[in-house]
Amino acid sequence: MVTDAGTPGISDPAFLLVRACVQQGIEVQSLPGATAFVPALVNSGLPTNSFCFEGFLPLKKGDILFLRN
Repeated sequence: MVTDAGTPGISDPAFLLVRACVQQGIEVQSLPGATAFVPALVNSGLPTNSFCFEGFLPLKKGDILFLRN
């Protein structure tokens, strides 16, 4: 599937095609854009009509400890 209107599989039913490919062992590839999580999500075969990205994990030790609690 090729598109010039954004990433296929985000907010459209293309995840059904990707999921079928994953189940059949057919390799699925996505070209990465500005973020790595979008191709990972699209290639996973998981439904993409509703997902939440809450940002990246913190790097500072104090912030990591705060997140754990």
